[in-house]
Amino acid sequence: MDLKKLSCLFFVFSTTFSIYCQDTGLFSHEEWNKANTAADASYLNTEEKEVFRYLNLARTDGKKFFDSFLEVYIKHNNDLYSEKIDSDNSYLLSLKNDLSNIKGFRLIYPDVRIFKAAEYHANDMGTNGITGHSSSDGTGFFDRMKKFMGTEYYLSENCSYGYSNALDIVCNLLLDNGIPSLGHRKNILNPDQNMAGVSIRPHKEYESNCVIDFYCGPEGFLKK
Repeated sequence: MDLKKLSCLFFVFSTTFSIYCQDTGLFSHEEWNKANTAADASYLNTEEKEVFRYLNLARTDGKKFFDSFLEVYIKHNNDLYSEKIDSDNSYLLSLKNDLSNIKGFRLIYPDVRIFKAAEYHANDMGTNGITGHSSSDGTGFFDRMKKFMGTEYYLSENCSYGYSNALDIVCNLLLDNGIPSLGHRKNILNPDQNMAGVSIRPHKEYESNCVIDFYCGPEGFLKK
């Protein structure tokens, strides 16, 4: 079965199956549990909570993350899709290098306001079968985020299509295969990120889509 997949991103700054298993890989149980920052966010489903865990594990220790989970993701991808990821894939090699430099970044916590912005966009894209960062009515990223957040500053967005489970979503965006700017990867590994909203919803064309909206500004800046 050859399913469709796609990913896209938008970055703005200052004015500007099911879960595979509960395998902690090389991470200690303490690290595994500490990364679960969305555990008490009742408005998130299980996979959305796990997205936070895997985002945080990558930021806690990038080398451990690569050694623990990339092989699992690649096998799953290669079983499902005709576009294979080989061991000498340049994006995979650059990801290994980039993650080797990641250690002890701040954890990302869920925020219900950011979630509502992500949920709106994921539902809109899914229902209308569209991709990208503009709404189906033509509203751009800046205006959409300002409507929900009171600001467009310090916000960035990753969108993924064709994946429905947390590990696939996070690994796909980190790999950024075929995206020369590596914008998704840069968003995830931005050391200043501190809050996010995650929404996984059905998609008319790609079966599933995930929107991750990030916030990396000062505490208390967002409109209450």
